[in-house]
Amino acid sequence: MNQLTAFTPADAQRERPQVDKRGYKWIAREIEALDPYKDYELIWALSTTYYVDDFFMNIVYTTGIQNFTQPPAGSIIMGEFTKKAINQQEKRLNDTLQRFWQWFELGPSHPDFKGSIEKVNQIHMGLAKKMRGTFPARDFIYTCCWTGADIHRLRLSLGLPGFTKNQQIATHLFWRELCGLFM
Repeated sequence: MNQLTAFTPADAQRERPQVDKRGYKWIAREIEALDPYKDYELIWALSTTYYVDDFFMNIVYTTGIQNFTQPPAGSIIMGEFTKKAINQQEKRLNDTLQRFWQWFELGPSHPDFKGSIEKVNQIHMGLAKKMRGTFPARDFIYTCCWTGADIHRLRLSLGLPGFTKNQQIATHLFWRELCGLFM
């Protein structure tokens, strides 16, 4: 059986392995020493909280938001209904990035992560009741896939090394589990 299809998410918070922070380039060493099928949350956390800064995350958000709102209903919600993307652009950005940083650091098995996802789901469900046809599952799947792959793609486009095999596997598992938590 393929290791990716054999994976089942744990209901409880996973216990993370100890990280050896000694020496130069300890992050890359730890990422490669971890098992991406078991330690994907930690690999994603190390890959994002140490290799990605606020400027880079702003690029991910800025290049991504128009992709996520391409279906007409998504654009109408943001541009005409809530108007948050028009009248409160910085708050919209900060709300998203604050959640992303929390999710990236904690991982899907953490109780605070789950509470944050529940809050996002409540917001989306409330908006979906007011405007039918918004927030279909395909939009969540696309957004998770795009965001998961974008850090790797952006690094490559800037001439930086992309994700290693361990990081790619961990990214897939992290975002697959996250995607399953949306409404």
